[in-house]
Amino acid sequence: MGVVAPELRVTAVAEDGVVEATEHLDRTWAVGVQWHPEDSHGSAADRGRLFSAFVEQAGSGRRRVPRSRVLAA
Repeated sequence: MGVVAPELRVTAVAEDGVVEATEHLDRTWAVGVQWHPEDSHGSAADRGRLFSAFVEQAGSGRRRVPRSRVLAA
């Protein structure tokens, strides 16, 4: 557990050590999550930031949303 491809960076890990999110180091905006954003048991703030970053990236025409904007509280 906790091992991902060299091109990926782990950005979220569950309490049991399972990798729950990754980002690609060389791509413009590639994010993978191993949880259900619609699940109300998770953090509403995390779900909101992920969705907002996705919408911004999809509509912005920019190549990359700064990582700090995704992770900002």
